[in-house]
Amino acid sequence: SLVDTIFVGQYSDSPAQLAGVGSSTAILTFSFYIFNFLCTATTPLVASLRGQDKEQEARDLGRQALSLAIGLGVALCLVLVSQRDVLLGIIMGGKSSSLAIDVDVSSYQYAQSFLTIRAFSAPAVFIMSASTGILRGYLDTKTPIFVLFAANFLNLSLD
Repeated sequence: SLVDTIFVGQYSDSPAQLAGVGSSTAILTFSFYIFNFLCTATTPLVASLRGQDKEQEARDLGRQALSLAIGLGVALCLVLVSQRDVLLGIIMGGKSSSLAIDVDVSSYQYAQSFLTIRAFSAPAVFIMSASTGILRGYLDTKTPIFVLFAANFLNLSLD
């Protein structure tokens, strides 16, 4: 999101585009942090099973975490896309909000577009989170960092 914000800030024609990205990013960040347990809970569970020499159970738990990540990611994607107007109304204000702020129509449209596009990344984000937890349980902290750098490089080069 930082890379997206930088690019939009540098190359946009109006502040409405940056306002749209900022509003969408707030929703996405909150939504993704709610599911941070995928990493936090998976790490000690996998490590504990490995410490008890239950390697097969650790692998099974990893598969369950990845399956849960896919299911939750798809569900969140559907909620974000289907409820984007309600969520953006809460964040940006507007006629349906108690904030009664006049929202520029173009910033609202940019926010809708950005939120819809980024919502489809939810399954990948959750898979990364669960994978990081699994790898940490296997005492591998380097691989998630390399994947993080690769993902950010890909994001930077595609923007």
